[in-house]
Amino acid sequence: MNLSNLTVRNFRNIEGLTVALSPKINFISGLNGAGKSSILEAIYLLTNGRSFRGGYRQSLIREGSSGFLIKASAIDRDDVKTEIQVVREGRQQKLTLNGNNVRNRSTLVKQLPLLVFSQEVLAGLIDTSQSRRNILDWCLFHVEPHYHAELGQYKTSLEHYVAALKSPSMDELHWMALLAEVGEKLTALRAAMAVRVGDRLKSLLSSFKNLPLVEIDYRFGWNSAKSLLDELEVRRADHLKLGYCAVGPHRSDLKFHSNKGDSKNWASRGQTKAYYYLLIVAVLSVVADDTGRAPVFLVDDLWAEFDDEVAESMIGVTATLGGQTIFTGTDVSEAVRKHFDLALFHVKQGVLV
Repeated sequence: MNLSNLTVRNFRNIEGLTVALSPKINFISGLNGAGKSSILEAIYLLTNGRSFRGGYRQSLIREGSSGFLIKASAIDRDDVKTEIQVVREGRQQKLTLNGNNVRNRSTLVKQLPLLVFSQEVLAGLIDTSQSRRNILDWCLFHVEPHYHAELGQYKTSLEHYVAALKSPSMDELHWMALLAEVGEKLTALRAAMAVRVGDRLKSLLSSFKNLPLVEIDYRFGWNSAKSLLDELEVRRADHLKLGYCAVGPHRSDLKFHSNKGDSKNWASRGQTKAYYYLLIVAVLSVVADDTGRAPVFLVDDLWAEFDDEVAESMIGVTATLGGQTIFTGTDVSEAVRKHFDLALFHVKQGVLV
């Protein structure tokens, strides 16, 4: 899948632009604050229904405007086009696929597999286990037909179990048993996917001789030597006292591990960024292989904390995905221009020039 004919109006600092994106590698250059990241944010919002950046939602609207419009064509491998559009007017936002309203965000996300790598995303991956779990969940959402329902069932069971912990009138043991059953299924899917993604990561790391080898360490969210039901029974008194559930898939995590231990204890900022970047490339690779659809990859300011040689290598492994990638940066090196077939764009004060 790829996007073409992108139009953005009155979004952030962009008054209006239209760009014919390449189905392969795109590079948008410009000074800081020129609007490069805003273009990626607009694409992400169009395909996910929300921004990957923080801040008040009204700040997405260009100053002096009452709303924004973003639209593009999504083209599949059979050249079938799907028109995607998001219009925001004041506090009201409307998403459409081929003119039909999208009421369920999962419908939109399923239409066009897309991930973004930015400083905001990297910070989330470093700081929160939820962000790390989300990477596996995104992958499984696209390759396992029933995973979205499985995850929803677990969340519902967890809500009922927590409510039962606080209410003597509810059958807490019933919800404990159901939570354990659903949680074990969810964990089996995540653990199996973590192995697959980990194998891809090992293969990618072989291209980076100066980057220490790491493996993915998937942690269940409870003592994996026990069943989840056994662990819930052991923790039952604590949970009743606390009023929440402290173990289960909602507490699972994904870590990078080597013979030196958890990478958070020894990896530099640049190494950490490289590991997470390659993790996302590994996930995109699995989705491409399983679905036959190469996802779109948005990469904001790849050069931050990478020298030209490492950045060039990162572009190289990304190119092997065969899908559409959109990079941003203040400038693109001559080496990258020479070695890769790039569609080059330059943005200045929110305008393509």
